[in-house]
Amino acid sequence: MAKIKPQGATTRRKHTNSKLGCLNCKRKKIRCNENLPECGNCAKGKKERCSYLSLSQAEIDRIRLTHSLRNSQNKLLNQDYRLPTSATKDVVKSKPATSGLETALEFKFELSKLPLKIPSFPYPPIQFNNLSVNDFSSEFRVINEYDVSDDNSSVSIPIEDKKLPGGFTRPISFKRLDYNYFRKNGRSDSGDVKLPHQLSYHITLGKVSILDHFQEFLLSKASLRQETEIVYDTFICLGQTIVLNQLNNMIQYNSAFAKKHSRAFVDQFEKKCFEAHGKGLGKLRVGISHFHSIENTRDRDEMDYYSAVLGYGTCFLTFSILMLNFSAESYFNSSKGVFAVFEVYARCVKERNMPLSPLYEFLVNNIQINITSINIPSYNPEFLLEILSNINSLEPIYVNQTLKFKDDELNHQYSEISYHYTKLVKFFNELLLPNIIQARNEEFVSTYSPTIIFEIMKKWICIFPSQAMTYNPTVNVNSPDESIFLNDLTTTLYMYYYSVSAVLDAVFPACKYLFGISYMSPTSKFFMNRDIMTTNNKNPYHQGLFKYRVDNLLQRHNYYSMRLFSFFRRRLTFYQDHLMWSNPYSETLRQNRFRSRSIKDSLEISIKSFNTTLIRPEHYPTKDSRSSNSIFTRTDATMQQKLYTRNIETLDFFNESSILHFDYETMLLLQDYRPVEDNASSYCGEIDMNAIREYFEDKTIILNSLR
Repeated sequence: MAKIKPQGATTRRKHTNSKLGCLNCKRKKIRCNENLPECGNCAKGKKERCSYLSLSQAEIDRIRLTHSLRNSQNKLLNQDYRLPTSATKDVVKSKPATSGLETALEFKFELSKLPLKIPSFPYPPIQFNNLSVNDFSSEFRVINEYDVSDDNSSVSIPIEDKKLPGGFTRPISFKRLDYNYFRKNGRSDSGDVKLPHQLSYHITLGKVSILDHFQEFLLSKASLRQETEIVYDTFICLGQTIVLNQLNNMIQYNSAFAKKHSRAFVDQFEKKCFEAHGKGLGKLRVGISHFHSIENTRDRDEMDYYSAVLGYGTCFLTFSILMLNFSAESYFNSSKGVFAVFEVYARCVKERNMPLSPLYEFLVNNIQINITSINIPSYNPEFLLEILSNINSLEPIYVNQTLKFKDDELNHQYSEISYHYTKLVKFFNELLLPNIIQARNEEFVSTYSPTIIFEIMKKWICIFPSQAMTYNPTVNVNSPDESIFLNDLTTTLYMYYYSVSAVLDAVFPACKYLFGISYMSPTSKFFMNRDIMTTNNKNPYHQGLFKYRVDNLLQRHNYYSMRLFSFFRRRLTFYQDHLMWSNPYSETLRQNRFRSRSIKDSLEISIKSFNTTLIRPEHYPTKDSRSSNSIFTRTDATMQQKLYTRNIETLDFFNESSILHFDYETMLLLQDYRPVEDNASSYCGEIDMNAIREYFEDKTIILNSLR
């Protein structure tokens, strides 16, 4: 029988177990007040140690967080709240809607203990929009109405049979993302390889770089094969040698780095680079041997794969030799691996009448450029003394012991700038100028000895600042004025490095013929950005450093080096675009291999001083109209008709009283002559394997003569 509750009796509140109570209270089945660091029951009894005292800090924090949440919840439950009655609804409806939405719910908080009256807050109605299958457009379609149940299974299950009971299907489709959009087109136009006129370039001349093809290879499934270790090992070796070169530089200009890492540390890392080179060389030899063994295979994909692996591996290892300071003979012997692989691959492709892969189209085009580069005349180097004189005039700014900065990062940056400036001056004084005049022989096939060309090229690659290749100046927020000043110094110095690269390419054009490499380095094309190349003339920091305006001086040096760079890149463009291709390896050439092969009838007058000379039509290469058998085809109507008459103007580049009108788009002065780019197509016919074989034999004979 149910127990009758007495009238007026109070209802006992249901007891809730304390889940966070201490172990002693739980064992005794008494309520724990959960006080920290010791509960109240254990503190009163003093007979047993409270389990709270053994908890970790994380567990204590968890209990405190639970207490906080529980107290917040209890406060909300104790507050008075009510839903709007019919009367209040009528009042709300009678009020004009200021927000355009009717008020459906009004919460009223009555906090009697506060002296302030808290106003009520109206909230707009909450709406839920439920979508149905009919809300989708009928234009959505399914591309493939079958779904594969297992990636390794060839059995396809219709989608209709896989839907859940009561479910529905609606055909939809999505446009597939084409990943090839993010890739560069590696195929070059056959028969018409030209330098880009936008002055953008890579280490090797042409529309794409070998690194672009390497990216394509890494994105392909073939790169997952085990044999690709040859590429990875040689690429790691190249990376290590680049790091080694950077370490050798940092230990000289970065005092903090020098204190942390001794010379023994760098020597130990150099030993690892030599070991990586030996490991990569061993794998390459095994790979080339295997490649010869599969020469007669009919598997085109296998030939493409092995030729790419060995081609990349040989290129990376060959470039590592430059960074490791090997001899010219070692470099050339290593580069023979590229030709050995290329010869086998080209022979197989010819026998089966198959097209070349994009990588080898690239190599063929670059070989064609290398062969024609021996015909480009070496530029008269007298103006190099002027470049050195201009760079030396900046020494009080770049090498100044009194310049100190509050920020250590800026001090390190200035030390690095001073180091690279000093290396550039030392390169001119100790290596370039002592050999450039005395060792010049215009009757020799390469004008300069291959040993001199190689040593200068090897040294230049090692001293070229790697930071210049990805240069994008940033400002230190702690010291913005000093940071902007250092950025201006860096910009001028890096622009001189790139202009000297273009100059070396003009003085030593045979470097590409003999060693297959240019003096140019990859670049972020920072010189195309006017904001970077314009010095800050309102910077209060450098205005009080010297008696003269540093910003004006640096700006003129920027103009000078940009103008140098632009002129020599355009000159090279005209030669490469207007050299008529034909197989040069005739019997006459074989009998006179060491005689000069440069063009003799191009009407080109060398500039001896860029400080005082405006660029004229006669300073660009142009074919002599009286010559009929020349392989150089460029003509200039303006020059022939003598329409350019600005011969009375003079130039004094670093005279601050003279005004320089510089055009950032062409990187020339407005008074300088700009020849019309006629977009000529001078390469007639494709280079064949016989010409490539003759090319490698020819430069082998030239280099072997050095022994």
